[in-house]
Amino acid sequence: MNAVNRKWNLNCEQAKHLAGSFRIAGIAFFAAVAGPDVHAILSDKGVDLVINLTVGLCLLEWAGFEVIGYMILGKGGC
Repeated sequence: MNAVNRKWNLNCEQAKHLAGSFRIAGIAFFAAVAGPDVHAILSDKGVDLVINLTVGLCLLEWAGFEVIGYMILGKGGC
């Protein structure tokens, strides 16, 4: 049996750490990419369609990382 055919079985503790890492990565990406745009929206300075679209897409990305984190928890049996 070679290494390609082996499946990695997570235990609950490993799943918690990996899921937490995915969730933190989603928050960090949102803060890095959409942070200045969110600040522009909140301060009402030069908001246009591109800024709103960037924030919307980053919110979807953040939600995607959250969903992946919860899927990992489910795979780990938590």
